[in-house]
Amino acid sequence: MVEKKKSSNIQKVELHREILRSRKRFFSLFLLVMIAVGFLSGLRVTAPDMKHTAALYFQDKNLMDVQLLSTIGWKKDAPQKLLQSKKVLDAEGGYRCDLKWQGKTVSLYSLPDQIDRLWLKEGRLPNPKSKEAECVVEQRILTDGKYKIGDSIPFTGDKKRKDLPRHLTYRICGVVASPVFLTDNHGTSSVGSGTVEACVYLPKKEFSQDAYSFVVATFQGTKQLDAYTRAYDKEAKKSIDSLKEETKELLAQRKEQLTKEIDKKVAEKVQSTVSSKMPQVEKQISMQLEQEMQKAVAPERKRIEEAGAYLLGRDKNAGYMLFSSDADRMAALGDVFPIIFYLVATLSCLTSLTRMVEEERTEIGVWKAMGYSPLSIGKKYLSYAFYASFLGGLTGLIWGSTLVPMICMSAWTSIYDLPSLKLVPTPFIWFYSLSTAIFLLVGTAALICGSGLKETPAELMRPRAPKAGKRILLERMPFWKKLRFLTKVMFRNLFRYKIRFLMTTLGVLG
Repeated sequence: MVEKKKSSNIQKVELHREILRSRKRFFSLFLLVMIAVGFLSGLRVTAPDMKHTAALYFQDKNLMDVQLLSTIGWKKDAPQKLLQSKKVLDAEGGYRCDLKWQGKTVSLYSLPDQIDRLWLKEGRLPNPKSKEAECVVEQRILTDGKYKIGDSIPFTGDKKRKDLPRHLTYRICGVVASPVFLTDNHGTSSVGSGTVEACVYLPKKEFSQDAYSFVVATFQGTKQLDAYTRAYDKEAKKSIDSLKEETKELLAQRKEQLTKEIDKKVAEKVQSTVSSKMPQVEKQISMQLEQEMQKAVAPERKRIEEAGAYLLGRDKNAGYMLFSSDADRMAALGDVFPIIFYLVATLSCLTSLTRMVEEERTEIGVWKAMGYSPLSIGKKYLSYAFYASFLGGLTGLIWGSTLVPMICMSAWTSIYDLPSLKLVPTPFIWFYSLSTAIFLLVGTAALICGSGLKETPAELMRPRAPKAGKRILLERMPFWKKLRFLTKVMFRNLFRYKIRFLMTTLGVLG
């Protein structure tokens, strides 16, 4: 027992001495593993971190689960009727009006109450009780238009339109971002170029429309679920499907309301026209006028009749889905890019330990002659590889899991309007990255020890005999005799030192 303990202590001392003696070799392995594990863990955790950051942002701003759209709008009581559904947690309506600004098309939205709350970046929100016409805008308005908070921004639109806001000039009081629009893609419009360039938000009192332009709702079942998860997608789809009948009913009620308004206008027009005529011709004129009026409103009736309703979940939001795709691309990059570093680290370990075992042949022979087993002798080299991979991998995890996601997210924030990155623990990815490095290097060391410690003590204590010369494949080719001497040496070395050749090739590829 005492002898075993002494042997163990001697081997530990030998290991420490070897690490100090070959510190450059040890540090190179440490550095390669650190880079490999850092990039693998960093790129792999970037996707969960990005999605977690977005999910927290959506929860904080209460992003809608579904948006109801229609070409004829929705009755003012539509949100209240949606709340009667067991699936719906909250619902509210909003207004939208597309106008021109500096030749560009912008969408003017009503300020949300509880759903799709705005992220106030600078300034303040408009005061609903203020008599002054105020608005909040996206950063792009200030950048493109060279405005600042406190300036007035003018809009232009056809004055015959019934959906115009109360004013066409508003004073900017703040800069905001909406969770609905993560990118510059704000949808399409029938105004101007057809592409909405930016959004402006006004108090609801600025809109005089008799119907909501859209209705948004959140679901009971998705309240505790994170965005971009299968559980959320499944529950959201189930809830949206359950609202199809209610949506059809709401659309039918809106159609009925508009049809009654048209009938009322026709009747009033006919009545006001024929009231001044003689009683004997009143009936005849009334019939003719009504026929003409019905022809005039026929296109409007057709538009109402053909109007449809659309239930749009988050999966129909371009920015929402594009962000998820880009996050998944980062994960896919993490599956491929670090492989080159793992290969280089493995090959470097192979050449380093092979050289180390070769340099210590005599010492290994002495250990074997003293009765030490190959396993106890090989522990030194296995431990050498383990310490290099474990310490390098641990360091790689620390910087990779924090610095790499932050760098990636800072690049994506130039495209997506999101708050700063929130890191989420990913123990499986950490374990996978570190254990892969340890397995590769320790496994490589085990292979080297297995082949290098087979010889007898007598063979190990003598210098290794040089390899027997052999012809390479190219020497059998007709053009071999025409090659210069140095070229022949180069080809022979390429075939003789295959590992060095492979390392050089991978290094150039990297």
